[in-house]
This record gives sequence, C-alpha cells and structure tokens, in this order.
Amino acid sequence: MSVILDPVEYSKYNISGSDDDSDPSALGKDEFLELLLVQIANQDPLNPMDDTEFISQMAEFSSLEQLNNISDGIGDINSTLERQDLMNAVSFIGQEVMAEGYSLSKNDDSVSTVYYSFDESVQDVYVNIYDSDNNIVNTVDLGAMSAGSYQYVWDGLDYDGVEADNGVYQIYIAAVTADGSTALVTSAVSGEVSGVITNDGDNYLVLEDGRSIDFLDVYQIVAPASTSDNNSSDESDDTSSNDSSDDGSDDGSGDE
Repeated sequence: MSVILDPVEYSKYNISGSDDDSDPSALGKDEFLELLLVQIANQDPLNPMDDTEFISQMAEFSSLEQLNNISDGIGDINSTLERQDLMNAVSFIGQEVMAEGYSLSKNDDSVSTVYYSFDESVQDVYVNIYDSDNNIVNTVDLGAMSAGSYQYVWDGLDYDGVEADNGVYQIYIAAVTADGSTALVTSAVSGEVSGVITNDGDNYLVLEDGRSIDFLDVYQIVAPASTSDNNSSDESDDTSSNDSSDDGSDDGSGDE
C-alpha cells in the first residue's frame, strides 16, 4: 500500500520557500514535492492511493505553508513597529516631558519634583522614599489634604536627619480616607530627555539626572527645550502688537 506524507510529521520541518542549509531538519517545498512525486510514481498499481485523501492532505500542507508565511509576515511587522517606536522615542531627546512614574533624583541640594493627585479628600498622606536597594530611607506624613493635584520635593534627609547620598530614589505615596480605606494616588515625574535605551523590546527615555521612564508612560511634552526662548519672544511681540491695536480701537470708539 502506498504511503502519503503525514502533515503532522511534515510540520516538523521548515516549510519555507527557500532551503536552509544550516538546519539539518529543513525540508523545502521543492524537496517535498519531489518526494511526493516519487511516492506517486512508485505506488502499487493494484492498490493506488485514495484521491480524496491525497487532495485533503495536500490542502493541509498548503494551510501549513500559509500559516508559516503569515507568521513570518507578523514577525516582519513587529520588527518594523519596534523600529518605529525607537525612532519616535529618539525624537524626544532634548524635550522636557512628563510621565507616570515614581522616581526622584538627588544631586546635593537639587532634588527633582514629584507630582501627585487624588480624586477625593484624604485624612492622611504618607510619602515613603526608598534607595536603589529598596531600603526605606525616610517616611514623611503630609497630613490631611483635599482632592486635587500637588507637588512634593524631598528635603534629602533620612530618618536620622542626615543628608542622604546623591542618586536616584523611588517614592511611593499612600493616602487614607476618613473611613480608613485606601485612596487612589497617581504620581508623575518630569525632566529633560537625554537619551534612549531599549530593554527586552521596550524603550525607555533616560533623563538628564539619570532617571529612566517608560516611553509609553509619557503623556505630556512640557516644553521643547530648543525652542522655548524663541516662543517666549514671539509671544511677547504678539502681546505688544495686540495691546497697541487695542489702544487704537478704544480711542476711535471714544471719539465716536
């Protein structure tokens, strides 16, 4: 009885259009078709292969090839999207951005600002600061607060009132309502982007003070650093011109 190649067994091999000499298990389409033709030519004339089964298995082989081609196409699309994301992240270099985050930096007397907010009034707000080894450095009780947005700048001191080392720290803000339940707190950081790093396919923006933020967490460009001066001068010129025109119109209306 003649033997038809099993699609399940054939799926173990490379079904791409080109042969891969580096893979000993690779079986290209041409080789498969040659093997199939040999089987057909040498089948038992008294017990030929069933044409229905033959067509069915050929259709399965065709489906396997199409799925492989789709998989390769998706891989190419993902690679293209990753390159586009990287180029988009690079375009942020030199920009002042704001993003969701929990990090702050300390450089002598200069400490970065952390922005936080909650949607309801809270009874107590606690700020916990951790070093790079996840050791708690200090806890600050900010007391009761109304719903709204706030800024926090750490004084750079640890539990003992000693100035902490320079570096990057993590800050976690917890809020408790009057009934003792936990309130949702959102926090954000800002800084000027100086570079981009990629880790496991994810792009991170490196800020000038050494902190890094996830590119996808950026939700606002605060101000383009390279054009801020020009924008301010343009705005002052526009304001002065508008004021002079307004004065003229007022005088005219008074005469009438």
